Amino acid sequence: MRSIGNYTMAGLKIDNITLPVNFTSIGSNAFNGCTNLTTVVSMNTTPPSLDALSFNNCSNLAHIYVPSVSVGAYKTATNWSSYANIIEAIPE
Repeated sequence: MRSIGNYTMAGLKIDNITLPVNFTSIGSNAFNGCTNLTTVVSMNTTPPSLDALSFNNCSNLAHIYVPSVSVGAYKTATNWSSYANIIEAIPE
């Protein structure tokens, strides 16, 4: 899997997702209404493209884990910056 298209995961009862190293993009409303989603793990050191509404209505999203060398890049990347307060290094 290299991307998640618009509305692909919308409304699913998932609590976490891990994005692989070669992942490139998350579309608009890809996770819209995934109220159980609490954790996203991105294994990619380069922040994938993220639409402003990718995590729309994901009221319980509490953690976005990324490689430690990439925390700063994710916190400042387009649309990822909206989640800067919950972006942290992948726990070892």
